[in-house]
Amino acid sequence: MPRQRRILVPVALILLIGVLSIPIAPLRQVSASGPAHRTFHLIGFAAQNWNSTSPGPLMTVFDGDLVSILFSSGDGLIHTWYLDVNNNGIADTNEPNSFPIEATSSAFVNYTFTPKIGTNIPAGGNFTYRCGVHPGSMFGAFQVIPATINSSINSASTLDSSSVATVGTLTVDMRSLTLTGSLTVTATNSTTGAVLFSRTYTIPTMGLTSISPSSRQVLFGLNVQVLPYALSVEVKVILQGITVTSSTLLTRELDINGNGSVDIIDAGIAALAFGASVGNPKYNPQADFLAHGTIDIVELGVFAFYFNAQILH
Repeated sequence: MPRQRRILVPVALILLIGVLSIPIAPLRQVSASGPAHRTFHLIGFAAQNWNSTSPGPLMTVFDGDLVSILFSSGDGLIHTWYLDVNNNGIADTNEPNSFPIEATSSAFVNYTFTPKIGTNIPAGGNFTYRCGVHPGSMFGAFQVIPATINSSINSASTLDSSSVATVGTLTVDMRSLTLTGSLTVTATNSTTGAVLFSRTYTIPTMGLTSISPSSRQVLFGLNVQVLPYALSVEVKVILQGITVTSSTLLTRELDINGNGSVDIIDAGIAALAFGASVGNPKYNPQADFLAHGTIDIVELGVFAFYFNAQILH
């Protein structure tokens, strides 16, 4: 074995072992949740805002939740509560409004309503709640999160002699932070157009894993059983705030041993072929994930990114 190859193989193994030894959250399969009853307590002060904080406490709810605002007067003045959806400082007739329910003492009064996107809420996002009597000095943020967010996929890529189209919709349940959906994968001969493979995958409920304080993601793949080598469409879904983005990558199947996940066995197979090119006895076409004739650091990077991902068959 040439000296350069003897050096490269251990380096590849070290890189893979280092990356793959980082703890990775296992794939969570979680049941979706339904609307909840959410209660908020406010004490009103005309000169000190709600609960004596400025702005008042943040209220976060989901589309369709039952929301109870329990509020009282901390200064003996009359206070009401309304959601200033259009932020014009006026309690409009189409906005959630406690009036004629009003707080006049330390006793809490109850205003209950259901924020519903498309009816009394125009869209998911941040709004301002106010006191109807003192709207300029008593206010806070009211966040409405959509119950579900859809992300459409319509991608096409070519690898080896197959053109692969992936079409469908993925849905994130924002309460349970889970993903479901349906994707159809169709592979055709890139020269003749003949259909080589077609399947509609029902995506099982998958949990989104935190990757930053404000972002979550889920990774998975879809098997494309074609010749000469099986392919897979890797899917990456990222949730940032209330925005969901999806992307795909077509490779030779990362799940080399076909057991349904990108695992340490696949890593070992890929590492043993690292550095080899077509014509080299060590070259393994299945580990040449991008089909460019050489198994290099690019392949290992793709593999490491999707390590532990489920591959649906």
